[in-house]
Amino acid sequence: MALLYAIIALMTTDCTLSRQYDRNAGLKFAAEDTDLMPKSDRENAVLSLLAEIGEPLPPVLIYRILRVRGATFGRRSVMRYCTELGERGDLLKIDPEAMNDGELIEQTASQKGYWMITEQGRERVGGE
Repeated sequence: MALLYAIIALMTTDCTLSRQYDRNAGLKFAAEDTDLMPKSDRENAVLSLLAEIGEPLPPVLIYRILRVRGATFGRRSVMRYCTELGERGDLLKIDPEAMNDGELIEQTASQKGYWMITEQGRERVGGE
């Protein structure tokens, strides 16, 4: 079955196969992307998604939506990009608990939160 998934992955994407050994599942194949997207394009994908949605999203949901749309970078990368974009002023980290009360309260970088695009981030996406 794993081989079938590997063949389908090869037919639908530009990738190579690597073999990985999982102690519980035995040998499995994983598709590796060979056409790496530049970091600026990855950051713009995050910004574009948040501009499109228009609401604060948790990093894991940003990651999942981008994966469904074909992104090849990982969850940790999305979290890192969000943090870096937040440091540059393109994103704002929002308190998810305050959202329950209809408020948008900024969080510090060390606190858990949802990410929301700022006007500066919208200008960066729109100005390309």
